[in-house]
Amino acid sequence: MQSAAHGDALSAGAAEGFSYFRVANPTLDVLERRIAALEGGRSAVAFASGMAAVSAALLCAAEVGGRIIAARNLYGVSVDAMDSLFPEFGIETDFVDDINDLALVELLIGPDTRAIFAESVANPSTEVADVAALASVAHRHGIPLIIDNTVPTPYLFRPIELGADVAVHSPTKGISEHGNALGGIVVDAGRFDWATDRYPQFTRQGVGVSDDCNDGWHSFASKFGIDAYIRHVRISNTCAHSARSPRR
Repeated sequence: MQSAAHGDALSAGAAEGFSYFRVANPTLDVLERRIAALEGGRSAVAFASGMAAVSAALLCAAEVGGRIIAARNLYGVSVDAMDSLFPEFGIETDFVDDINDLALVELLIGPDTRAIFAESVANPSTEVADVAALASVAHRHGIPLIIDNTVPTPYLFRPIELGADVAVHSPTKGISEHGNALGGIVVDAGRFDWATDRYPQFTRQGVGVSDDCNDGWHSFASKFGIDAYIRHVRISNTCAHSARSPRR
């Protein structure tokens, strides 16, 4: 930040740059850009751990009382989080034993379903998800497909190329190879339209995306357009959620 005025412009979204280290910084920016490029995504946000990335990716999609359809064969801590932690935030999960049972997955989709979540290659069972088919089902109902691509890494497999809307990683594993660097990352394909009635968190006005000094009130969708989701993920990463109610 060059000055207080520059900081205000950064916070208001009137200028591009780095305003606060844990929001973004030059070092993380390089990592985010490179992983996004490897995955064929538009942009990415790095986290301190893989579970932080998984949690942010799903919570941002399903907040305001949504439901998630997920494979039962996920990494155990992901199942634990969705089974016991997420309900504390009003988010429930419909687990399926076989995520490739497309008829069952489609049957579970309801008006409050916000995402389908699976691992491209399950950890530790190594079962493979049919990403292209799941993406087709998800998009037919106007919901995104979020894929944890930790096991194969984008070197071996890129779910975004097969229709996934978000890819999640724990770089602690395959990407860093030796488990000596802890981290997580969310990659946004930049194709899914979040500005619909199913996702009110992206269309309501909020403090976290508004320029209060200039009486400029925005929503994630109105301010960031196609980048609404990844911007929400980044702001959530810094515990700077937008306000829950519009300005009065």
